Amino acid sequence: MNKPKKTKVNKPPQPKAKKPPQRKTNKIRATSQPPAVDREFDPSTNCEELHLKYPPENSWRNVSIKDSQEFRSLFLGDWELLGNEDRMNFDSSLFRLRNWESPFDLLQLLWAADKLKVYPPPSVLSILAKAIESYFLTEGKMPLDKCLGLVWKRGKGSSYFTKSKEHTRDTLLCEQMETLRYIWGLTIPEAAHMVASANPGTLEEATIKSRYDKEWKKLRIICHSTAIVHSCCWSRKDKKKFLGTFPVHSLPPHLRTKHPSDNPKEKHN
Repeated sequence: MNKPKKTKVNKPPQPKAKKPPQRKTNKIRATSQPPAVDREFDPSTNCEELHLKYPPENSWRNVSIKDSQEFRSLFLGDWELLGNEDRMNFDSSLFRLRNWESPFDLLQLLWAADKLKVYPPPSVLSILAKAIESYFLTEGKMPLDKCLGLVWKRGKGSSYFTKSKEHTRDTLLCEQMETLRYIWGLTIPEAAHMVASANPGTLEEATIKSRYDKEWKKLRIICHSTAIVHSCCWSRKDKKKFLGTFPVHSLPPHLRTKHPSDNPKEKHN
């Protein structure tokens, strides 16, 4: 016998469940923001680069912690001494000490910190304290320079003083390269040509390009931070003054109109 066919029963339409309202987001803005390293430099959030100053003449007894501006005046930020030679020595010595742990850089950092009237970082003082501890444990039989590791052994290569001069030179050249590339968007060959022309007797143009691309990768980290600070804090006059340290013929054609020597009024003054 044939089974009776089942008849379809149309169910009444059920109301669709309402989705919870979603918060509107600006997707374009979220996906088009530049990398963190290229964002605008905000000194107030960069707490690691604050250094405690020496006590004022009337000591700290009269300083009110409740007064945030007065309390903030006890600290020095990296962005407050742009272009200062002691600041560059302080930053480069601290960077080299953290990466290569050179005892010579330790002494240079202490010297630069005293010139800036700021206390060295606690980690640096800890290294110095350990060397002094070794000096006392041996009752002075081991000289302090040996405790610090400053005794240079023959056949070890260049002396600390020679290496320090090379590091200072490389820091200056790398900082110029990074500033030119970050602020004016120059290519590596264009920036290297300008830097080599402005610093005769240091490194050849080809050597600067090679070291910037390979050997100065760690050094570029600190120089990039400096370039960001320059970009945020320099006025148009400051930028023109920086370009004035380079020979006008070394600048790319599109940049020569911004050189001070290209302006008759500035040339006359």
